[in-house]
Amino acid sequence: MEPHDYIDKTVEILKNRFYFAVSKFSVYKRLKNSKNYQFVCFDEELRYRNFFHDFGPLNLACLYKYSCKITKLLQNFRGRKKIVHYTSHDPNKKANAAFLVGCFAVVCMKMEPFEVYKILLITEPYKQFVDALQRTSVHTIRLFDCFSGVAKALQYNLFDFTDFNVQEYDVCDQVEKGNMNWIIPRKFLAFLGPTEPRVGVGHTPGFYLEYFLQHDVKTVIRLNDKLYDSSVFTRMGIEHHDLFFDDGSVPSMDILLSFLRITETAPAAIAVHCKAGLGRTGTLIGAYLMKHYSMTAKEAVAWLRVCRPGSVTGAQQAYLEDNEGWLWRAGSEYRIRHYGDETRMPQHKYGVYSKQWPVDRSRIINEARRKLRWNDLNSHYRALRQLDEKQYLRHVSKLLASVKGYEAEKLRDKVGKVLTGMPKY
Repeated sequence: MEPHDYIDKTVEILKNRFYFAVSKFSVYKRLKNSKNYQFVCFDEELRYRNFFHDFGPLNLACLYKYSCKITKLLQNFRGRKKIVHYTSHDPNKKANAAFLVGCFAVVCMKMEPFEVYKILLITEPYKQFVDALQRTSVHTIRLFDCFSGVAKALQYNLFDFTDFNVQEYDVCDQVEKGNMNWIIPRKFLAFLGPTEPRVGVGHTPGFYLEYFLQHDVKTVIRLNDKLYDSSVFTRMGIEHHDLFFDDGSVPSMDILLSFLRITETAPAAIAVHCKAGLGRTGTLIGAYLMKHYSMTAKEAVAWLRVCRPGSVTGAQQAYLEDNEGWLWRAGSEYRIRHYGDETRMPQHKYGVYSKQWPVDRSRIINEARRKLRWNDLNSHYRALRQLDEKQYLRHVSKLLASVKGYEAEKLRDKVGKVLTGMPKY
């Protein structure tokens, strides 16, 4: 890239087409496009909502929106102009901008995490991401951990940007809409702990029922104090488990083993919460990611925070790092025991926030209902054959009047009688 008065450092991501640059300004300033260059900046458009001292990484919806915009720019200009994503030299914004560029390279350009990280080191230093503690934290993750965690998630199809409902993410992420985030598709949903009315900032358990039933959540695991009546869930056929441990602490081995046992045998999706659905929730789901997807502790933490910012705080990250080897061995033993192959890893057909899954789910349910309805018609037919002719015709007429379309035609064929013009009794 040619020298620019307001650009400090530049690195080429896609040869002669896409560049990442750090400006000489500490705040956002719009750069004019030229004949050969299209300058874009996302420092103000895609922003991180911090809890305390945390500043990133940006969430999955931001990464999706960024990927769509850069892909569209590359397609529109097709080499006629070079795309330059520039950022300020503010450490927080610079780190998040590099996160977006690096993850785009991993997801959309199929670059290896270390390859893109090595390229971005030309524009270092980069501030490491910290957890959402009120005090300064010593537990950090690097850009490379984020790239590697996203690459692992992509490898197992935990997300798919060709089939991603960003509106669902944005809506469900809001506190007033339940503050729910999928971590593993159709497996783990982390959410804000429910409370009874007028207790805390959460919603009542009944608030979540419709979403849970629509998304096949059949198990809820509570990790905090009892702030609501669990029968609200169990009355609707949703299993409920309590695995309490203190806020900000780490689980005992008994709790960890119980969590893994419950989640490995659960028949459908599992919703997990503590008080905020961040620390304790993220720690146990992170352990599952490490055991069953062979993620490192930092890769698991990175993916959790991309899906649900603020996940895993303080000593909880150190706990995952300390148990990394044990969880990997447990995962290998699990796969050998169940599949006879320790290298067999989960592969998901649908990613988180899939648009296609609700369509296919609805089709599967309708087909099942149609099959059950036809079985009912067969049962009616067998019962009616026990009646005399007059009763038989009367009941079949009523049955056909209640059935439409394809099933009615099949039933007419099966009874083998011409019912049109039938005398009325």
